[in-house]
Amino acid sequence: MEIKLSELESTLPPDYLELVSQFDGATLDTCSVLGLNDIYEVVFHEDTLIILVDFMGESGLVALQDTSDGATYYAEYKGDELVRQSSFREALINSHTSSERRAFLFSSFIFIYIVF
Repeated sequence: MEIKLSELESTLPPDYLELVSQFDGATLDTCSVLGLNDIYEVVFHEDTLIILVDFMGESGLVALQDTSDGATYYAEYKGDELVRQSSFREALINSHTSSERRAFLFSSFIFIYIVF
């Protein structure tokens, strides 16, 4: 379900907000960073997740609805648990990617930060 940012009852990760302030979403390799207009909610067991990044429909980086800590979590959509990440940025670079893909994602996002 698509949500409007003004209706969001959660604090999004600050480094996610910093990234999407530079551009409104992007798809790189196997990773889609959703812009503020494209984030959406899904129910995951007892939690409502806000999908921020999708990795080929298999997993993603998410925030929890109704929280104010701005934490990022990694979720495998067919799995049972959420794994809290140290930061959105670190999780984006390290999650669900091989070392070659990590290098590609890192260099691509550095390029985006520099250009914009």
